[in-house]
Amino acid sequence: SLISRQKAHHELFILAGRSDPDIVPPCPFELIDNLDAAKCAPVDLTDSISRFGPDIIHVHNVMNPAVLRALTLYPTLVTIQDHRMFCPGKGKWTLDERTCSDAMNSSLCKDCFTSNDYFETIMETTQARLQSLRPFPITVLSTYMKRELVAVGIASDQVHVIPPYVHDLPEVDAHAKDRILFVGRLTAPKGVHAAVAAWKMAKIELPLVFAGTGSERNTLESAGFEVTGWLSREELAGQYARAAAVIMPSYWQEPYGIVGLEAAAMGVPVVTWKSGGISEWATPETLVQWGDIAGLATELLAAVKLNPEPVDVINPNNVVTELLTLYADVIHQKQ
Repeated sequence: SLISRQKAHHELFILAGRSDPDIVPPCPFELIDNLDAAKCAPVDLTDSISRFGPDIIHVHNVMNPAVLRALTLYPTLVTIQDHRMFCPGKGKWTLDERTCSDAMNSSLCKDCFTSNDYFETIMETTQARLQSLRPFPITVLSTYMKRELVAVGIASDQVHVIPPYVHDLPEVDAHAKDRILFVGRLTAPKGVHAAVAAWKMAKIELPLVFAGTGSERNTLESAGFEVTGWLSREELAGQYARAAAVIMPSYWQEPYGIVGLEAAAMGVPVVTWKSGGISEWATPETLVQWGDIAGLATELLAAVKLNPEPVDVINPNNVVTELLTLYADVIHQKQ
């Protein structure tokens, strides 16, 4: 992981809003109340920062505006991994199921909500998040995400694109290709129903298997599909090894789409829509126009006949080098 690689260059200390019992932190770790709050809530970082005395603070996808306001005096880099700083809705996917290319503003965004009270609350929160972000240098996963932030007024030279890389997927023995695989949250914005429709239209004899969980899990299981739930990295690698193709029809605009990189690293073709940052890594022959289920079915039929070589799309050493250079710049600018 990125944190493990950074240990070779820095002494690390993690502050988090909650802990995951399945993850052992690779360095000292401390829980902070409200650090993971989705709206503005009081947070006290002073004691922890004073005790550790960091050269730089790297904030990852924190949505509580009070956190960023508390860090303006420190050398701080902020990584944004999703839409919640610039879209109050469903990730640039409208209520009437269109992609959204407009910059956030109240008159447009209210049309994506059925409750005006809820819209006003979430709009106020999203605007507060964006305002709290403005003083900081920012990293995002894709050029798409940078464009979205620039569209809402963040300076272009303030936003740095540092893509993710595949980590901790072990090599596994070769398997017979006995499934079509969907990996991720099982929700409508992630396109689970589009995956089912395209798979049925393609009339492929291989079963469609879902690796993940989410609000649509019961619906999928009731329809007879295998759903694995969340998997360990070893278990996920085993699923990729058995997949003739991965299907990824995201309705929401993907910030990047790490599943595609994982599949490529395992030598599995990915059939996907042009959604957000996906076009920055997907191969043209398996990239389908957003919303085109028939096109998805056609490319799925073609993909199961492919046998691509495994490829690491992003070099992790390059990512770490870029990040360390950016750290040095942030520290220098704050001195």
